[in-house]
Parts: sequence; structure tokens; C-alpha cells
Amino acid sequence: VPFFWHIPRTGGATMAQAFGECLGLTLASSAASIPSSSRSTTSFQNVFYGTTNKMNQQSLVVLRHEESKYVNVNLGTDDGILRAKELQILQQKDENNEHILVNVVISPSVYTTSKILFAPSEKMTASNPVLPPKGQLF
Repeated sequence: VPFFWHIPRTGGATMAQAFGECLGLTLASSAASIPSSSRSTTSFQNVFYGTTNKMNQQSLVVLRHEESKYVNVNLGTDDGILRAKELQILQQKDENNEHILVNVVISPSVYTTSKILFAPSEKMTASNPVLPPKGQLF
């Protein structure tokens, strides 16, 4: 799973827009990767803050914001990264059970995201080695 390190004010929102709109990828992202002009919309609030639907906070859901697909996590905060780990976003499969649901991880928190989200699961045993996909940082 590619991990895009979003450094603020360096074109990261444009990259996220290209991943979502042009390439049709499903993103696990931070709120900062959305252009500021569209952060007040209801779809933005649903994706990153779960404000209109409490169920969105308890399970992993793919939501649309403008022309892009996002999973309902906010990787811009430590709590959001921990929640993404609890929801096992890197192990979830798409509706056909063929591919990993999340195509790109985008976060400004390179250390916390790599240390928590890409770390082996606590449920891993010798007989059940469930490892998350290795991230490729770019």
C-alpha cells in the first residue's frame, strides 16, 4: 500500500485529488489533503468527522467527497491513526474480496502512521501471521 507523506503547502492536496479523481483510487487520508474550499461541505464532515452518522464512526465505510472515494478515517490526528489501526484499514478487502480496500494512505504524520498503522497486529501468532501490507513511502 503506497504511503504518501503529505507535507503541508507542498501540493499534497493536488496529489490527493489526482489519486482520487484521476486514478479512481480509494484513499485513507487526513483532512488536510482536501482543498480548503470544500472543507465545509457535508460530505467532507461525514468522511473525516462522522458528524452526521454515528455508525460511520464505528465501522469502516467508503464515502464519496466530490469526485473521490475515502474511507472514514482522519489520518491527520493520532486518534484518527489509532482508529484506523483498530478498524484494520490495511487488511480490509473490497466488495469483491479481491483487493485491499484502501489504495493509498495519505498523512502528514509520517512517524506515527508508519509506527502504528503499518505495524504488525497484536492478533498475530505463529500459526496466523496476519501482517499488514508493507508501505512504500513517497
